[in-house]
Amino acid sequence: MGFWGKEGLILENHRELSLLRETLKHHTEELHFSSTQLCLKNKQLNEAITRCSSLEEKLREQFVEREKEEMKLSSLQESLITQKEETNLWVNKYEEVKTALEEETQRSADLQCQGQLTLENELNQSISRFNALEEQHNKELLRQSSRVRLPLERASSPRERRQTSG
Repeated sequence: MGFWGKEGLILENHRELSLLRETLKHHTEELHFSSTQLCLKNKQLNEAITRCSSLEEKLREQFVEREKEEMKLSSLQESLITQKEETNLWVNKYEEVKTALEEETQRSADLQCQGQLTLENELNQSISRFNALEEQHNKELLRQSSRVRLPLERASSPRERRQTSG
């Protein structure tokens, strides 16, 4: 190979090397851009992971809080059921006492009415006996009075009067 042949080869290698350097430079820039993008995406991913962790923690806290609330509600519900049963017992007792009181009041009123009717009947019987005795007494008085009058009337007849005056 001659000088020009070597020089031509060197020139061609030099051009190829320049092209390879440009390509490498371009690839390096692309790689740097991709690396920067990757770092940015990694940072965004880490931020998203942090937000997710924070949300997960909040959800966990809310879940724990919800469980506490459900336990409170369950306890309140049991308490309410117990109070309702107790209230029902008191209402039933009240109804029983009310019914017994109403029955006793009715019985008392009935006895009072019955006693009053008995007293009225006894009073009416006493009045009837009194009226009968009074009537009998009046008849007796009339009879006695008529017995006493007859002799007096006879004594006060005109004939007897003449005898007594004369």
